[in-house]
Amino acid sequence: MSDSNQSPACLSPEQFHLPADFHFACHNSGRCCEDFWEIPLDETSLARLKQLPLSNLSPSFSDPAQYSEMSAGPKAGLSLRRVNGRCIFLDSARRCLIHAHFGAAAKPQTCQDFPFRYIRTPRGIFVGMSMACPSVRANRGPAIETRRQELADAYARSHSIATVSDPIELSPGLPISFSVYEEIESCLNDLLAWEGLTLDDRLIAGYVFLQLLERAVVQMSGHRREGPAGHWDECVRQMIPVFRNDRFRRVIAIARKAAGSRGLHRALIGLLLTYRSAFDARLRGRLGRSAYLFYQYVRHLGGLGSVGMPPLPARMALSQLRRVRADWNDPFFVHLLTRFAAHSLFRKDLIVFTPLLKGYGFLLVFVALMRWYAAGYAILRGAAEVGREDVDEAVGAVEKYYCFHTDFMRLFDQYPLLTGMVERMLAKPLFAPSMMRYHG
Repeated sequence: MSDSNQSPACLSPEQFHLPADFHFACHNSGRCCEDFWEIPLDETSLARLKQLPLSNLSPSFSDPAQYSEMSAGPKAGLSLRRVNGRCIFLDSARRCLIHAHFGAAAKPQTCQDFPFRYIRTPRGIFVGMSMACPSVRANRGPAIETRRQELADAYARSHSIATVSDPIELSPGLPISFSVYEEIESCLNDLLAWEGLTLDDRLIAGYVFLQLLERAVVQMSGHRREGPAGHWDECVRQMIPVFRNDRFRRVIAIARKAAGSRGLHRALIGLLLTYRSAFDARLRGRLGRSAYLFYQYVRHLGGLGSVGMPPLPARMALSQLRRVRADWNDPFFVHLLTRFAAHSLFRKDLIVFTPLLKGYGFLLVFVALMRWYAAGYAILRGAAEVGREDVDEAVGAVEKYYCFHTDFMRLFDQYPLLTGMVERMLAKPLFAPSMMRYHG
């Protein structure tokens, strides 16, 4: 399961799965051209830019001034240069100068792709949307369905493609086919939309369901994580009707009663916030960064000090974050966070980079992070209570800085100590309610 930078062949528009409830049109906010994002340049985009008379727009655009070296790693290479955190081609009116003077087709392919992301699966191409874009969050514009042919054409040029392999893993050592995964995803969607439950209980119920499903199929195999091809598919297909025929009563009962740990919540969320900030600061060496993170883990466990929350301009005192009030049962808050979670399932976030159970755990972490960020944005406004604009900005920030398609997730491969620490916390029985029951 990996990103692909190969230009795919054209496919029939009917092979594309589009999010039914999403609308989009660009409203030129310029937000996708700002903050920490690097805008990578593939060879075709670079060649196209070099053919444009960019110096006619400004002498500062002379080659190679508009390019900079990207950080080492999977995306090493050239990117568009940034000045004061903004793309060099974003003008004072927040317009793209390349687009304005040479047309949309002249922009780098990464810019043309945004906010769309293509996920290649055994059942066709799923077209996801980035909720880092304000227009996507606001659902502004025509229905995505009206752009089916346009998206199919764009896919042939795109570099924003992820691939879901078949089989995927329910958890390490439990391979299942993509078709069986879709049966599980249907259950998760049903739980996410379950009437009579709070959003917290719905999200906890999804994690409980996956845990119980994993436990049941392992028990069916005599507690051995091994078996012939198709063995785990058969086990899962036997268990899903059991849950459905029971109308998930056991799952929901456990979710409703589950109590969490405020210390575990603070420790994990604080650790990830620290890691994000430590990455940006380029701390000295792996040993130095690991020691720093362990210190921060202990500090956050006790709820002491402050935390950096990029792109917020100032560190936030943990005591101050806890004082911000929020009604997380507000219909707007529930709608936006549910929409994020449902779209994460649709665009296969949970299985592109990780086994399903771990991926769902990170989904809960991201929702918890959004609540911290909403409190941070409220503090910046001088407010004592989270407002709608705070939640909206929080969803965009977490999507942009933390979610599965960001460089943040790739760094877990580079730092085994961090990975092990986070995985141990994800495996704790109190993990899911700890993420959802506490908000800072």
